[in-house]
Amino acid sequence: MSDKVLIVDDDETLLKTLGEDLATAGFEVAVAADGREALTQFDNFKPDLLVLDVTLPTLREHPSAPKDGLEILAHIRKKHKTPVIILTEITHMDPSATGANE
Repeated sequence: MSDKVLIVDDDETLLKTLGEDLATAGFEVAVAADGREALTQFDNFKPDLLVLDVTLPTLREHPSAPKDGLEILAHIRKKHKTPVIILTEITHMDPSATGANE
C-alpha cells in the first residue's frame, strides 16, 4: 500500500506538477483547489501527509467554507495529527499561527 499525500493549492500547475512527481515516486495522490474540497478530500482520502497552501483565496460564494489554509489546518488539527508541509509566499510566519507547534 502506498503512502497517501493530499495536496491543497489553488495553483493548477503546481497541483498537476507536484501530483505527477509524487505519483511517479510511488505515492497515492489526491488534490484539492479550495478549502471546502480540501476538508472533503481529507475526510475521504485519509492522507498520511498534507501539503497545504496557506494563502488559498476565500470562497465568497460559500461563507461557511474555510477562509484560508490556516483555517483548514486548525479544523484538521482538532481531530488529526497528520504531518503537514506548508506552502506559502509569505516571507515570515509565526509558527504558533500555523498550528505547527501542535
